[in-house]
Amino acid sequence: MNAGVEGGEDDDAITGDVVAVAVATSDAATDAATATATDTDTDTDTAGDGDSDGSGAVVVEAPRCLNCGVPLAGKYCAACGQRDDPHVHRLGHFLSEAFEGLTHADSRLWRTLWPLLARPGLLTREFFAGRRQRYLPPFRLYIVVSLLFFVVVTLLPDTEVIQFGDMAQQRTLDAERAAGLADIAAQLAAEKDPQRRAALIIGQKALEAKQARDTADGTVSEPADAAPSSVDGTAATATSRSARICGDLNYVGPLGSWVAPRLKLGCIKSVEDEGSLGRAFLHNIPRAMFVFLPLIAAFMLLIYWRPRRYYVEHLLFYIHNHAMIFLLGTLLIPVFWLLRDTRGAPVLGWIVFLWLIWYLFRAMRVYYGQSRRRTLLKYLFMGTVYLSVSMTMLVLTALVSVVTL
Repeated sequence: MNAGVEGGEDDDAITGDVVAVAVATSDAATDAATATATDTDTDTDTAGDGDSDGSGAVVVEAPRCLNCGVPLAGKYCAACGQRDDPHVHRLGHFLSEAFEGLTHADSRLWRTLWPLLARPGLLTREFFAGRRQRYLPPFRLYIVVSLLFFVVVTLLPDTEVIQFGDMAQQRTLDAERAAGLADIAAQLAAEKDPQRRAALIIGQKALEAKQARDTADGTVSEPADAAPSSVDGTAATATSRSARICGDLNYVGPLGSWVAPRLKLGCIKSVEDEGSLGRAFLHNIPRAMFVFLPLIAAFMLLIYWRPRRYYVEHLLFYIHNHAMIFLLGTLLIPVFWLLRDTRGAPVLGWIVFLWLIWYLFRAMRVYYGQSRRRTLLKYLFMGTVYLSVSMTMLVLTALVSVVTL
């Protein structure tokens, strides 16, 4: 009986524990339900401030592009490509964004320049293979690099592109006589012997008289840094020089009645203002290139007709090659200017010339993918055509520059 009592007590203990657990579980469920109801009320109040589709779901309107109004799905607009950046810029933010745009955001510039210089034919091949996003477009690349080249050329001092042979000879004679007079003056300052001083003075006077006589005749121009004796004398010298150089100039080609007087007038202006013809020539060269490149590309159709090639392929091939030449010139022209009158200039010139020969041959071989022998034959043919057409274009550009002065 005691065992039965003990067993009953144990059952009562177990039952009490179960009831306690059940009560605790019920309390927890009640608290959770209360919290859920509270959250539901909060969400309902919040949803009242937004839009709803009728089923209880909240609809949040996507931000729109400030440029074209299309809904945005990311940082950039899928329609126009503009970046979503609506806040007002501070000056520091604007400058940092500009620097990022040059060095990082549009890194296509830096990914384009190195292959343009060091990997012939790659950019053209990549363009027609469809891999275009990583590089600058060909026409934009050509315009930017050519513009930079002509800016560098015009900023350098003493870069007269066109000079008359007579003027170059005059400058040489002027420099030699100025150096002779300076040498005589230095000897006079150091000489103590009266007889030698007298001989030096006679030589100095004779050289000055010769220079004055030639300047009056218009055969030798005065040094650029020398002060003119008079305004009338300078004008007379320039007039006599232009009359002597341009007096026998004649034109008997097409449109002779219109070209001949303008050609002579342009010649006179270019002699009187020695830098005007060079400036006009540099101004007209970019225009001539827009005729020259399509013309050269047309000759490529004659030698690359099997397999069939499109004209645009040849045009972009030459656009990339000329962009490389302009970029190389932009980098090296200041170097040549610094090395002028030194032995380094001709050595560097030959290195650049040989490298250009290799570069153009390699570009044809990489893009068109033909054997070395066939590429060499076509390279020699196009080299002859290129030199002939370029010389013709340069002469015509010079004539147009003179006529339009």
